[in-house]
Amino acid sequence: MPPSSLGCSQDHCISNAPHWYVVGTKGCLTAEDVNGPIRVQTEDMGSPETLEPIREIDQLYENLIDSCFGIAEPNVTPAQLRASMGLIDAIFKSSRTGGLVTV
Repeated sequence: MPPSSLGCSQDHCISNAPHWYVVGTKGCLTAEDVNGPIRVQTEDMGSPETLEPIREIDQLYENLIDSCFGIAEPNVTPAQLRASMGLIDAIFKSSRTGGLVTV
């Protein structure tokens, strides 16, 4: 299913003017403002999911420390971090080369 069938085309994002957006081959992310929720839509989702941002940076660091001591599970797993970094690396490569980068 192409992203455009999910309402994820570049034209859709521009016409609805979110603060930022990412359009991929299997879905998209949009946000109305930097500190607001993120809307996620993928080809296998019936409807978009909204993710709330972490508003308290202290919560992030408390969880990091607790997970290092084995008190809590990390909010972000190493696998999730690697996937995020792979996406960020691909974004920079695409910007640098002006081409499509497959992740």
